Amino acid sequence: MKLHHLVFTFFFFVGCNHTTTSKPETESEPEAAAAPQTEAPPAKNEEATPPTVQTLPSPEALNAIQKQAAPKPADGTVTLFLLQDLAFVADTSQIPTGFYFRGVMQNGIFIPDDKGLQGNATSPIGGTPGWVELHTGKFLPAMTARAPAKPFIEGRMTPAGFFPNQAKLK
Repeated sequence: MKLHHLVFTFFFFVGCNHTTTSKPETESEPEAAAAPQTEAPPAKNEEATPPTVQTLPSPEALNAIQKQAAPKPADGTVTLFLLQDLAFVADTSQIPTGFYFRGVMQNGIFIPDDKGLQGNATSPIGGTPGWVELHTGKFLPAMTARAPAKPFIEGRMTPAGFFPNQAKLK
């Protein structure tokens, strides 16, 4: 098999790695294509104001959010998994802000209890759709080329953190 066939087959089955970019960091990302406008164009002397666009986190920003997480609590520790920050913290019996799961750490992975999603928060508009795998606490965008590992919860990653779409685990 020729090398270019092998490379094509690899990218076809594995997908693209969106964690690196070939652009310099100082160059800004292009804005999303705007929907066709139905309003009348502004007068020639008036300054046209651009529409407000919700900035979605880039793959680099998603990696930065996930790298900010503190180390996981020790095995056997009653643990809270804070969805907004994707952080595992030891349960101090204080009710945290935002959405969270309560569970225990076993062999370095988080095992949620039967109570399911707890807490509440105001979810911002927009974001990158995807899911968070509870055992590892990692967010994966919906464009990922693999199925999520159970248990997981679907939602959106925004610049303010992860916000679930539903209260049930899958």
